Formats: sequence, C-alpha cells, structure tokens
Amino acid sequence: MTDENNKRKRAPRSKGNETFRSVDIESIKKTDEGLEINLKPNTAKEEGAEYHFSLRKGVYHILRNKRAIHTPNKTKVTVLNEALAKRTVEYLNIYGQEYESPYSIVNFVYSYLDFFKEKTKEELDSPILQDYENDWLLFTRESDPNKFDEWFPDYGSGAKNKEDFEDWLQTLTEFQTGAVIIFGAALSSVNTARLLSTTWKNATLNQLAKEYFMVRKNYSKISYNHLFWSEEDIARIFENYLFWQGLGI
Repeated sequence: MTDENNKRKRAPRSKGNETFRSVDIESIKKTDEGLEINLKPNTAKEEGAEYHFSLRKGVYHILRNKRAIHTPNKTKVTVLNEALAKRTVEYLNIYGQEYESPYSIVNFVYSYLDFFKEKTKEELDSPILQDYENDWLLFTRESDPNKFDEWFPDYGSGAKNKEDFEDWLQTLTEFQTGAVIIFGAALSSVNTARLLSTTWKNATLNQLAKEYFMVRKNYSKISYNHLFWSEEDIARIFENYLFWQGLGI
C-alpha cells in the first residue's frame, strides 16, 4: 500500500490539540440513522505472529512465536487457568494484542494484570457502586417501559434493586469484580453485569444482545447518548464476561 493511500485512510491530526490521537478507519457505511463508522483495532494482529501458551510451575505463560508478551504497562502476560490460557491464545490469534475492546478476552486479561490484580475487594467495589447511580439502564423506564418491567420486575422505587445489587456484588471474588468494572466501562452499565448473572443467566446471548441493542437505541433517542458497539460486539462482550465469571477464580 502506498504512502498516499495510507494518508487517505488515516484521520488527520488536529493542529490545535497535541493530545489528539489519529485513528484508522476500517469502513464507513451509510444507514438510515447516519454514518456507521468502523475503526481498525488499536493493535492489529501482526503478520507471521503465532500465539500459544506454555505451562511452567503451575502458571500459563502466553507467548508469541515462543517469546513472552507483555501488556502496555510492561507486565508479563500469564494466567493461572488452562481454559483462560486457551481462550486468550485463541483471541490473540484472531485479533492480535487488541487490548482496548472487550469483544476480545485480551481486554479482560490485560486490564486484570495491569489494574485489578493488586486491588482489594473494597477498592474494586467502590467505582462500581458509584457507577450504579448513573447507570443508563435504570433510566429506560420511560423509553422502554415493557422491557424495563421485564428486566426489573421488583424495581419499585429502586431501593430494593440497589440492595440486591450490593448483595450480589459481595458474592463476587476480586477476580470477578474486576470484570464488572471492565464490562461496566464497555457498556456504561454495571446493572447489565448483574442481570447477566441472574435474570438473564439462561438467555440466548445473540437474541439477548439484539434486544439489548434495541433498548439502548430507544434510550439514545431521548438521551442523545449512543452506544458504540454493534449487536454482534455486544454478544461477544456478554460471552467473554460470562466466561470470565464462570472460571471459578
């Protein structure tokens, strides 16, 4: 690809803001609601890279072409569970070291290693409880009253829901609680994490993601706050979260 083609694909850097980071655009599609823009991942899979893992003294080391890989904070990538090691390698071989998007399990692994591993339960709970108060899903009674009543049948004034949420949060380990933070940041909703573990635990994820996407779409009409992820991305985020929570760590 020529330099001129690269220039066309890369959004220009702002001259007035040195902190602005240019982005690569994968595709632009016109829809009834405007332009749908798909961005390239922050770190695409490198040509010739093959990821695998090696078990050493009870620890699974994630490797690229037989060499250790590291997070953006220079932490060596290791996990303590074979299922997680397999899934991490699987996603690395699909997406590369894409660490900002939770449709890849790498986002969960890197965030845990760099930010959550050394935190106490109290330190992890605190931002989740703060995010609870501004969770958009709790404000969908106006935009989607039927779905709201289906998903929060005992909501009432909200006091019981908050108590139930706090009780549920206390059942989680530090490992699981870190995933709630990641998940909540991705979808701007920590209540969604609880619903996945409780009310929706037997749901078909693709269908649930479709319904969730529509509820968010309806909410955006009154809030003007749009969700970036597609239905397919949401389903993968749901799946990764449930996989993480089910590891028993």
